[in-house]
Amino acid sequence: MIEQLIAEATECDFKVALETKKPKSWLKSVSSFSNGIGGTLFFGISDDRKPISLSDVQKDAEAISRLIKERITPLPQFILKPLQEDGKNLLALEVSPGRSTPYYYKADGVMEAYIRVGNESVIAPDYIVNELILKGTNQSFDTLTTDAVKKDYSFTLLEATYLERTGLRFEPSDYVSFGLTDKNGLLTNAGKLMTDQHTFYNSRMFCTRWNGLEKGSIFDDALDDKEYDIYSIRSMRRNPVIADLFHRMKYMERRGSGLRKIVSETEKLPGYTEAYKPEFSSTATDFRVILKNVNYHHGPSIIETTHDKTYDATHDATHDATHDKILAFCIEPHSKLEIAEHCGYKNTKNFTQKYLRPLLNNGTLKMTLPDKPKSKHQKYITVRSE
Repeated sequence: MIEQLIAEATECDFKVALETKKPKSWLKSVSSFSNGIGGTLFFGISDDRKPISLSDVQKDAEAISRLIKERITPLPQFILKPLQEDGKNLLALEVSPGRSTPYYYKADGVMEAYIRVGNESVIAPDYIVNELILKGTNQSFDTLTTDAVKKDYSFTLLEATYLERTGLRFEPSDYVSFGLTDKNGLLTNAGKLMTDQHTFYNSRMFCTRWNGLEKGSIFDDALDDKEYDIYSIRSMRRNPVIADLFHRMKYMERRGSGLRKIVSETEKLPGYTEAYKPEFSSTATDFRVILKNVNYHHGPSIIETTHDKTYDATHDATHDATHDKILAFCIEPHSKLEIAEHCGYKNTKNFTQKYLRPLLNNGTLKMTLPDKPKSKHQKYITVRSE
């Protein structure tokens, strides 16, 4: 029965006995469960899930109830359930996800809000506390109104993209109904993010690329960095207005399935092995995804195990035919886009890496402006053999 209750719990912690002199050891779990999706504390069970038994379940239940009322504010919703397993008395404290976040632990002159990170309860950083405050007032960061007036900004890219993705025009009334402005014409944070003028200068995404299969030293000193099984990571929409708009434009789904898709799509790539499995890590302040380059090989052994001879022969023949087609076409100078379209490709970035770069490296193709490789006027021409 205990195993079933543990499996059904959204989050769980285990305590061999009730600590009343230093109750913070388990009350911080009550705070984090209330600030998250709820959870269950099992008293009388060890960390390896073995029942130990409590000496006085009734007395412990009364103490738990009293300490929660004294030291957790606002008062969370919870249920205490006496249990028995193999003749041993246990106690389950079920904590519901709270609506009046943040829920603080207060005692000894401190007032701290906790959140779950993996299987631990940690002190929430300031920005998370701010998010919990918004959540407690039924708001999110992207719904907050700014002092920016809509008429002072343009949304050409948003409207064009919306038309392209949905086939519908972005009507003036949509700005209010989608939560990008309020009724007075003031932009919300979501609205500011969608302007052509890029008014959020501190909105950034960091990506790190490593050469090879091994991670560089960027994470070596991150002692608080933890990796988790993606199937245990909860999906949480922190910005529902932006999520809803992106869903309408078919860029994302309403609920989270992105991590599983990343793994499943990576597994479909030619040459995939477990060595290339994406890695996900999370801390209290960030979330990281590491995507490994399946085209990178350590040596012949990996190539032989990931490409059979039939694939290699077909792959080489395709490359040779495309290379010949490029060289024949570039007797006269042509731009990268013209060459890609001539060969039936739309993604010029992948096309460059797969086809143009090898020809440039072996000297059979050259740039017309070698000193300005990124020039918009750049063209490519076949090198004539003497």
